[in-house]
Amino acid sequence: MEYLEKCIDEKRSEIDQLKLQLEQQEIAARWSSYVSSADSAARALDSAKARLDVASEEAARAQEAYDGYAGESEEERQALSEALQTALSERDAAAQAVDEAQNAYEDAAAQDAAQEMNNASAMESARLAGEEVQVQIDAAQKELDVLEEYQAAEGRLCAEEDCVVLENSVADGTVTTRAEVIVTGSGEWLLRGSLHEDSRKRIREGGKASVSMDSGERAVDVEILSVDTGEGSGNTGGSASGNAGENGAAESGGAGSGSSGSENSGSGGSGTDTGEGSAGSAGVWYAQVPEGTEVSYGDTFTWKIQVPSEQNYSCKIPLTALREDSQGNYCLIVSEESSALGTVRKAERVPVTAVSYTHLTLPTIRLV
Repeated sequence: MEYLEKCIDEKRSEIDQLKLQLEQQEIAARWSSYVSSADSAARALDSAKARLDVASEEAARAQEAYDGYAGESEEERQALSEALQTALSERDAAAQAVDEAQNAYEDAAAQDAAQEMNNASAMESARLAGEEVQVQIDAAQKELDVLEEYQAAEGRLCAEEDCVVLENSVADGTVTTRAEVIVTGSGEWLLRGSLHEDSRKRIREGGKASVSMDSGERAVDVEILSVDTGEGSGNTGGSASGNAGENGAAESGGAGSGSSGSENSGSGGSGTDTGEGSAGSAGVWYAQVPEGTEVSYGDTFTWKIQVPSEQNYSCKIPLTALREDSQGNYCLIVSEESSALGTVRKAERVPVTAVSYTHLTLPTIRLV
């Protein structure tokens, strides 16, 4: 809880800093005020035009006075000529000033247009930066909300619905690093039996299997829902209860044994779930858990399926009669022979060869 409170404080401080950055960007996004250079240049141009108008009027009057002089005095004519030249010079100077003021005004107007474009670009950049900061604030707020939920729950993380923990790499009291794995399963439990190569070809969907839980329940028949021959894990024959929820079936694996059948009927397969894997598995089958049976993840059970034999044998023996020594598999038969004492019975060793093997014991066998 102390570490959680520390994380919450740090996240709140991060959000406060982001909000300050957002305010700065909002201020930067406002229009920047500035003094227009074109306005002062326009005023200067108007003033130059006014002086040009005055100089032009003065030059016109001087020209009129000079042209209308009818006297004979050379001094007065010279004075009028000088006045005309001066007026014309002032008019030319005023005209040049107007040209210079016009150029200055155009330059100032171009500078103002560039300034407006720069201001608009700066405002757009600040606006986008503000949106980015807002996204960071929203993300940080969501993280803070989750942390506060954990805090309100006193640090306990609970599943949204009832489920079974299938895998957990989180240790009590440790600080998580986001690399931990918690796998849960929910839904319907299934029985899963692993198949040997021999039994894989003979066990089909819709068949019946006799199962008994290792917890002690009596054997009951279940219908095989499906047979998956593409899976190669688990022991031959047996299976465990599994979960068919969101995370798929869970099992403990299994191992198989054989069972003898009556004349011209089936060799069988049976298994006891051991939870270990086997490279010899050739598939799995699934069935519903018997109604009223209490199971949990990892429970084991024994199963047996009777299927027709692919070959008829003239003689079969029960598995309890099978023996093994250094020379191989054999069984004992009783034969009669005559002696001085009459007919006597004698045990005789008969070698046998197993037709097929499962993981634990030998199924149907035949005499050699």
